[in-house]
Amino acid sequence: MESSICNQHYGVKTRLLDWTESFSIALYFAYLEWEKDKSCSIYMLNPLRLNEKTLGEQKFYTPEKSYEDCISNPADHGFNNNSLALYPLRNTNRIIAQQGMFTIQGVGSQTLDNEFDGELFNEVF
Repeated sequence: MESSICNQHYGVKTRLLDWTESFSIALYFAYLEWEKDKSCSIYMLNPLRLNEKTLGEQKFYTPEKSYEDCISNPADHGFNNNSLALYPLRNTNRIIAQQGMFTIQGVGSQTLDNEFDGELFNEVF
């Protein structure tokens, strides 16, 4: 998995990553930019487990103010170096259609699959 800090969202570097709750939607987006001679991957994430590791409890997290506030002031929201899974307000047609969720990458330089010594990547649910 490439570093999330380098991933781009509409051409802009971001720490906010899109996820979906639907395997068929994930498959659609993986296929959308797939090149015949290259492999592709679909990653699965247990957001409750990620938040348990980051916040100390299994819960869905919805920002009280804004995503920008979470990114700008991560320590105010209980995370800093590690990523956090966000359950967004379902207030746009795109988020509803894509069954979207987000992660905000921590300010550390580790990729999501390397955080917590790779435990999230290696666990079987």
